[in-house]
Amino acid sequence: MPEHAANLWTRYTFQGGPLKGLSLGGGVSYVGERPGDLLDSYRLPEYVRFDALIGYRFRQFQAALNFQNLTNTTHYVSGGSRTAIFPGPPFSVVGSIAIAY
Repeated sequence: MPEHAANLWTRYTFQGGPLKGLSLGGGVSYVGERPGDLLDSYRLPEYVRFDALIGYRFRQFQAALNFQNLTNTTHYVSGGSRTAIFPGPPFSVVGSIAIAY
């Protein structure tokens, strides 16, 4: 576990007017330097990651696009040994569609 970590996410949904139902969001995650294994024989570097969201809701239908790792930052989510270090995902876009009854 890192000694320091922080996340901030915000989202705004328009409640009226021509943009009613549109949601915009953004967030930032910081993870500090941390041990790469249980013996702390190496360290994983700190990183900052930015994400964003755009979505739309109409009646019971909702669609969204999540943009993850906007700056395509190389980061490592975990380690196990010096030869088994697991990188986090690069820039990616995840879409979703939902129906609420």
